[in-house]
Amino acid sequence: MADTETKVVQGSGGSKHRFRIARKKVMIGVLGLLVVALIAGGVIWYVTNKDDKSAPSKSAVRTVPTVEQHAFSPTEKVNGLIAIKKYDEALKVLDEAPSNQDNDGQRAIVYYSQGSYQKALDTYNAIDKKYGLRSSQAAYAGLSAEALGQNQLALSYYQKAKDIESKVTGPQRESNIRQYQKYIDAVNKKL
Repeated sequence: MADTETKVVQGSGGSKHRFRIARKKVMIGVLGLLVVALIAGGVIWYVTNKDDKSAPSKSAVRTVPTVEQHAFSPTEKVNGLIAIKKYDEALKVLDEAPSNQDNDGQRAIVYYSQGSYQKALDTYNAIDKKYGLRSSQAAYAGLSAEALGQNQLALSYYQKAKDIESKVTGPQRESNIRQYQKYIDAVNKKL
C-alpha cells in the first residue's frame, strides 16, 4: 500500500490513520521549505557579502587562548608538572610564587612525589607552625612519616587529619573521614 493511500478497518480507527498520514505530509513539507529557505538564505548572503571589505577579518574574530597564553595559578602549573614528573620545574614555579599555605603545601607534595619524604615532612611541620594544617596536608604528612618508617608519627598525623575533617562540612567530608580511618587502621596493624 502506498504512503498516500489509507484503508478504513473498523469504525473511527481509519480516520485517525488518515489524520496521521496528513500530519506527516505537512511536517515533511514544512521541513522541505525550511531547508530550501536556509540554502537560499546562505546563497543570498554569500553573493551579497563575498566582496564586502567591512566583514570582520580573521584577526578580529575572538579566539580561545592556547595553553601557553592561559594564566595558570601556581597550583595548576605545579599539578601539571607533577603529573609529568617534572619536579625541578615545579619547584622553580613555587620559588617564584608567594609563600602561603597553598603554595607551601604544593611544595611538600612535590617533595613527596619525588620521594623526598623527609623534606616533605619538614615542609608540613613548617606549614603546621605557620598556618595550621588542613586535613589533606595532615594526611600527606602522615604518608610522608609512614614512608620514612615513623609509624607512630604517621598515626598522629592521620588522627589529626580525621579530627580536622570532622569539624568541616562539605560533600567529601564522610569519604575523607573513611579514608583517614583506613590509614589509621593500616598503621595500627604495623604497630
